[in-house]
Amino acid sequence: NRVWDITEAEGRLFLGTDAGIYIKGKKEQVWRHVEGETGRESVYRLLDTPQGVLAMTGSKLFLLPRGQKRFAPVFSAGSFESSLETSEDTDQGEESSGFERMLKDVVFRSGVLYLGTTKGLFKSRDAGQRWENIPAEGVQLFDLTSLAVLPLVSGKEVFCAGTLKGVYCFLDN
Repeated sequence: NRVWDITEAEGRLFLGTDAGIYIKGKKEQVWRHVEGETGRESVYRLLDTPQGVLAMTGSKLFLLPRGQKRFAPVFSAGSFESSLETSEDTDQGEESSGFERMLKDVVFRSGVLYLGTTKGLFKSRDAGQRWENIPAEGVQLFDLTSLAVLPLVSGKEVFCAGTLKGVYCFLDN
């Protein structure tokens, strides 16, 4: 299995792989596959946050709350698109040979989750319960590769989106 990401949380290691998530405790010898919502989907990004561990697949973001045993979805590209009426795609998030990752990166900073997708930039202040669109005029979202959020002395933050054509930065109000 290709390993996309690794993180440590609550004394355990989490691997994001082409075959889903694997977990191993510090004293355990064997990795175990996490069954459930994430299944065998590729997990490209893992992130430890105060609320728990986030796992990002190509089309969904999941949260494993602290003290819990199962990941639960907090963002689905398909359902979010239809609620915004921005697309008529019928993609259900199934991976296939022609699958394009809609979710590109997730960042946690100052109590806020930031999510970069091919359809827009979003933020959530409540662990993914509600999402707001972040206007990103001029950014070629289909080229998005990474995100960063940088603090300014003024207390505001600069949101930077890395793309195949360069880096775009703007203030997050």
